[in-house]
Amino acid sequence: MKRLFNGNVMYAALIFISLITVLTAIFSITFAQANPWTQKADMPTARLGLASAVVNDSIYAIGGYAGANQPGLQVNEVYDPVTDTWIARAPMPTGRRWMAASTVNGKIYVFGGYTNVNQPGLPIVEEYDPSTDTWTTKTDMPTARLGPASGVVDGIIYVIGGAAIVGQPLSTVEAYDPVTDTWTTKSDMPTARYMPTASVIDGKIYAIGGTAAEGGISTPAVEEYDPLTNTWTVKADMPTSRNGHAASVIDGIIYAIGGGHVYDFYSAVEAYDPVTNVWTNQAPLPEPRVGPTSQTVNGRIYAIGGAILGFDVGHPGTTTVLEYDPKKDLTTLVNQVSVNKNYAKAGNDSVCITTKINDPAGVTLWAEIESPDQTPVDSMQLFDDGNHNDGNAGDSLYANTWPVSSTEELQYYMDLHVIQVGTDTVIHYMNNMASFTTIGPVVLEHYRITSKDSVPNPGDRIWFKFTLKNNSLITTAPNLEAILTCSDPLVELIADHQDYDDIAAGETVENYVPYKFDISKDCPDSTEIQFNLDIISNHYSFWSDSFSILVLPQTTSIDSREMIIRKFSLNQNYPNPFNPATTIKYSLPAREYVTLIVYDCLGKEVQTLVSTYVDAGGHSVIFDASRFSSGLYFYKLQADDLIETRKMLVIK
Repeated sequence: MKRLFNGNVMYAALIFISLITVLTAIFSITFAQANPWTQKADMPTARLGLASAVVNDSIYAIGGYAGANQPGLQVNEVYDPVTDTWIARAPMPTGRRWMAASTVNGKIYVFGGYTNVNQPGLPIVEEYDPSTDTWTTKTDMPTARLGPASGVVDGIIYVIGGAAIVGQPLSTVEAYDPVTDTWTTKSDMPTARYMPTASVIDGKIYAIGGTAAEGGISTPAVEEYDPLTNTWTVKADMPTSRNGHAASVIDGIIYAIGGGHVYDFYSAVEAYDPVTNVWTNQAPLPEPRVGPTSQTVNGRIYAIGGAILGFDVGHPGTTTVLEYDPKKDLTTLVNQVSVNKNYAKAGNDSVCITTKINDPAGVTLWAEIESPDQTPVDSMQLFDDGNHNDGNAGDSLYANTWPVSSTEELQYYMDLHVIQVGTDTVIHYMNNMASFTTIGPVVLEHYRITSKDSVPNPGDRIWFKFTLKNNSLITTAPNLEAILTCSDPLVELIADHQDYDDIAAGETVENYVPYKFDISKDCPDSTEIQFNLDIISNHYSFWSDSFSILVLPQTTSIDSREMIIRKFSLNQNYPNPFNPATTIKYSLPAREYVTLIVYDCLGKEVQTLVSTYVDAGGHSVIFDASRFSSGLYFYKLQADDLIETRKMLVIK
């Protein structure tokens, strides 16, 4: 087996340690290096529902509460990102939680909030001057409210949304002028809500998410406010509907962080680009949290506090501070990882792992294969050289082939490491990107079909019972499901999904509840309808089978029903890749004249394996490639008007 990060001096000294130990160590280091989120010094006071503001590159964390049914706090603590230290400052005069805060001319203004559960929102406005460490009470907001958001444009603070009491969201927008200490009412926000966020880019304010209904029901709404025209514009919804989240801006991009919905809580981080009106997923928080606050200092976001175990249901606030560096977040660098087969025969097959990287400059890609308990099994570098079924060299499509040398029957997972050339640093890590199994195969062993007269006719409703068999030698196929699909417009599926639980090695199980579908009354007689059955384990689709039924005239006798179900299939050869011989299996629904022909990659016929009448049932034939060169070959099975083709790989 290959060593991860081949040629890495950092790990050279470990060469004589067992492979599993090496890979486990690398696995743990990878998480630390790849994550753009870094934990910083804890905030002195644990809390959620707090507000924050920045003055002179220092972050002031103000108010909040310790947990459910706890009163609002007066706490005021300042964080210096350069020294990674906290200092307590003068407490806010009014203890409160879920308020808004903004900075103008070096002073912080805190708006609204509420003191405790079942209390109304407050109209209070208090100004903090960091230079003197003093607080001053200012003119109340015209509208008392809890959970508002605020943003600053041209020295004016716009306080947006909130609720008079919990469960009664407001669309109110009021503008505060700190110079004159006066308020002006502005156009209402289209979506009434509280606990949204407000971010300012290019003189416009973006109100994002929040609670829009009683019971903690959140909204994904994003609405843009233009202070020059006093108008609102609806923008693209946030992918994750949430409230109690945080939001900060870096380089014209808004990052929505954490939050929750009712009693769910999220680690999701999503970025919004106002220019393109598009959201993208970013690296999530290390753990879900509701009610944090966040601020940007020197190109990095600091997410502070929040509840990490739930939303306002007795779970305490946290002291945790996390720093996010967008330059380390390569979530969008690599596209989806895929494998060329979902089932591989243990000890015989190989799987081709493929991914596409958006910008491959300066990096190498490594695939790590893991067992179900996340123990590293093997690893290999992926290459863009055109030699691994990945198209042409230089197309940013990276791949490599991994031989399944172990005879152990397992479900395998694929992780991906992006390594920086020159430093051998893991700059990005993607977990459980793909999966394949050596359990089984699980196949459609038998099926029963019934209708009102046991014969499918136009206009009939049909019931299916399927028997699945696990062809494993020793391993149970766990948590099985099977989904019936049909693309024929003459069929309407009524019940297309059934659970089979676990099937032990060598055993069969029939579904208890039948599958159901309706045949159109306009279906012509003697129409053959194709079906596919996708067989799923632990939510991964690993195996599939196909068959067809023949819709017969109303006058067809029950004695003719053996003609109804047809099955024609050509299996993947085993082993594959192979040298020098492999076995090809196929099955027929009835006695047919069969041809099975092998072609090279240019479509030239190289050998006829079968050319004769063959009885119904399963059959196998051996293809010996001793006299052929390495490369990709195709084999085509034809019986009557049914044709199926598969590919195989000779490696010498």
